[in-house]
Amino acid sequence: MASLGYMLGLFVPNLIIWQGPWGVDVSATYRYAPAYDVVTFYAFISILPLMVLFVVAAETNFYTKYAAYFDAVTRRGNLREIEDAQRDLLYTLWFELRQVVEFQFLFTLAALALSSLLLAHAGLPEVSVSLFNVLLFAVFFTGVMQVLFILLTYFDLQKAVLRTGLSFALLNAGFGLWGLYRGGPETYGFTFFLAAAVTLVLAWRELTHFTSDIAYYVYCAQPVFYRAPHGPLTRLARWLGNGRLVNLEQLNTEQKEGESDETDEKKRAESSAKG
Repeated sequence: MASLGYMLGLFVPNLIIWQGPWGVDVSATYRYAPAYDVVTFYAFISILPLMVLFVVAAETNFYTKYAAYFDAVTRRGNLREIEDAQRDLLYTLWFELRQVVEFQFLFTLAALALSSLLLAHAGLPEVSVSLFNVLLFAVFFTGVMQVLFILLTYFDLQKAVLRTGLSFALLNAGFGLWGLYRGGPETYGFTFFLAAAVTLVLAWRELTHFTSDIAYYVYCAQPVFYRAPHGPLTRLARWLGNGRLVNLEQLNTEQKEGESDETDEKKRAESSAKG
């Protein structure tokens, strides 16, 4: 549902603008808005550096600290080890996040500076060039929000991720409809900018709230006993799989218990051999 909300947030502005005065019919079957769709495509190309840097460098460095922290928690690390791993995790998280945001911001500014020259040579009208400048920052906010979306997923903050995805979709739908029926073509692109900016603030608050008290959420906010998921999507998956849905969480728990039993048996065998 969270991913569905995010994808709807990306495409709802286009679907709404297609219904307005910029919409064009193709063979009485398809509909699109070339003045908006083309520059939106170019704007999304501008955040490729953000995606590449995050996957290649930032996420790799973050995952190393992430795995070390939760390994210390689950493998019975002492208090000093857990606190050191937590400190390294949070430092790496915010350092890498700042790095990718600053890196992408430079590319966004460069695209803004070159937009008039490049898009004019591409034969786009002046209104599309002006729209591109607004969409550049809307897409910049969307890219950073996507990074936060992934980081929230790492920490299994399912409700926060769901709130972020649905907020992105609903805000784009609300602002988009307002622009279509009240704001007019002058607001096209700016509605997407507003929705992306507000959702970015919400996602940033979710991550900040979690990291400010990470020890509480890791230890105290978890259920005391395991509860298998039983929501509508889980029931649908079981129905589609004829009841053969594999419970990955329970399987992982059983594997860890099996490894713990094997370790205990080895220790008892070593003790017996020494005796």
